[in-house]
Amino acid sequence: MHKQSSQLIQEQVSLEIPVSAEQAFQKMCDFPSYIHWQTAICEVNMEKAHHITPRVEFVADVVIRKFRYTLDYSIDHDNLKMSWDFVRGDIEHVSGHFYVKPKSEKECHAFYALDVDPGFFAPNFLINLIKKTVMVGVLKDLKKELLK
Repeated sequence: MHKQSSQLIQEQVSLEIPVSAEQAFQKMCDFPSYIHWQTAICEVNMEKAHHITPRVEFVADVVIRKFRYTLDYSIDHDNLKMSWDFVRGDIEHVSGHFYVKPKSEKECHAFYALDVDPGFFAPNFLINLIKKTVMVGVLKDLKKELLK
């Protein structure tokens, strides 16, 4: 069980994307492609390739340094939802979820949420920078990739 910390960083963001919900969700499930379009991701290692419960190791450049961490995913393809839980890594804990809701046949609303405990004290300006560049950046990077 992960310990609660005064440094828990929580963020939930959403973004409208002019592609089908299925197209957006499929791209988010393509973990090896992350290194090509997610700005913060430097490395991806599929420790367990499975279409419902993959385990993925990432290296992310998160403003102040690079972090290595491994996540267990639970993917619900029918409802266009995925969630993840921390397995191990350079941080204390990370969990979150992503889901997509169709607005029309060619437009969707994507939602992304993270709870991160870096395991060390970070000043508010740094937490806000991480939220802006990393957490909000994921959906912006997704949209940019899908509109190429």
